[in-house]
Amino acid sequence: MTLNQLMQDVAALGFEGEVGDEDIFISAANRALALIYSDRAVTRDAVISYEAPSVLSYVAKYRHTGGKEATFKLPGTAYSFKSSGTGFFTVEDGYKSETHELVGNMSEHRGFLSSEASITFFGEYSFTVYHLASFESRVSGEVSDVAIYDGRESIDVAAMLPDFLSFSALPRDSAGRSIEGVSLREGLLLLPDGFRGEIYLTYRCAPGTLSLFSPDATIDVPRDMEPLLPLLTASFMWLDDDSDKAEYYMALYRESLSGVLRYHNREISTDYITNGWA
Repeated sequence: MTLNQLMQDVAALGFEGEVGDEDIFISAANRALALIYSDRAVTRDAVISYEAPSVLSYVAKYRHTGGKEATFKLPGTAYSFKSSGTGFFTVEDGYKSETHELVGNMSEHRGFLSSEASITFFGEYSFTVYHLASFESRVSGEVSDVAIYDGRESIDVAAMLPDFLSFSALPRDSAGRSIEGVSLREGLLLLPDGFRGEIYLTYRCAPGTLSLFSPDATIDVPRDMEPLLPLLTASFMWLDDDSDKAEYYMALYRESLSGVLRYHNREISTDYITNGWA
């Protein structure tokens, strides 16, 4: 179904052949699509190949006392950490020395290294440093891609998959087994330290946004829900002008939806029916 087809189907539901205000139509269509994805979960599978950066040094937490200094070695090619409070740090990297300010709560800091380096924290006030890590190799040439390491490997699945809404099952390894020690936090996948390999995910999808600028684009909606989309769109369009029609088309949608959900929830037998001939 395309947006043009949806418009035609909705126009036939009491709109005398035309949907009228196209802005109202597109708003109602997007609202209807979002409710359909809520009522009838749409899931997809994805495979992520994960190779985490090798961590050469790691300090989980350092509590700085005002007026003192503390220095840590930073072997490798990149470093990162978080901080809370006000202070300063200096990175000594060969003949180069750079000083930066620490401000804010759980602010993130990243940088590249070119030789055996060290980092020194100082300042007249107390502050806390979390997850100070240095890495053997760089993920890319962008400093923003340096990971914040917290003792576990993490993947931002929501950033990787544009249609990601939520996890619908625990991730599996290449053998189909649940990954021991894994945890899920909103769009983040937290893996046990040292995990490498392919991760198989099943996730719930978020609906795309319909636009009048793409009238011939295919609407990403489950095939069994296509006949219900015009009913729901019409219901939302009639809300302000005719509450009786809005309720009527919503009732038709709910009745059709219950049939779709009954079909998906019923148990399908895998027995081979022979009628006694085998």
